[in-house]
Amino acid sequence: MAHPRRIFFPTITLALGLLATHSFAEVRWHRDTDAALRKASQTQKPILVFVTAKWCHFCDRMKNEVWADPQICEVMRDDFEVLQLDGDNDRATVSRLPIEGYPTTFVFDSRGQLITKHAGFLPADRMETFLRLAQRQ
Repeated sequence: MAHPRRIFFPTITLALGLLATHSFAEVRWHRDTDAALRKASQTQKPILVFVTAKWCHFCDRMKNEVWADPQICEVMRDDFEVLQLDGDNDRATVSRLPIEGYPTTFVFDSRGQLITKHAGFLPADRMETFLRLAQRQ
């Protein structure tokens, strides 16, 4: 019979590894608007734009709870080009967007035309619905 520690530790390591495979950092966020538009033009995918700020509590929650959710990560990787903009560092770009607060999530078509937006925090289940509906428009 295997020693209990030999079973327990590999199980914990595997579980932690699975959790680590789906994270905000794993999704390849574009940081350049022009690059995101070029890629969307090539792939014909809509562009998901997440506007954040370092000081924003709900932005951090979006990163840690929503964008790290395995289902949301899958939708983002498979169905969207994703662009992250920082309200403080990307002021020139962000100032041209209709932002009411942070975080704001936009979906643009592959040509850069606004499809929809949501200001504020959305939990993962509602974000998935938001993204699926945006894809149909």
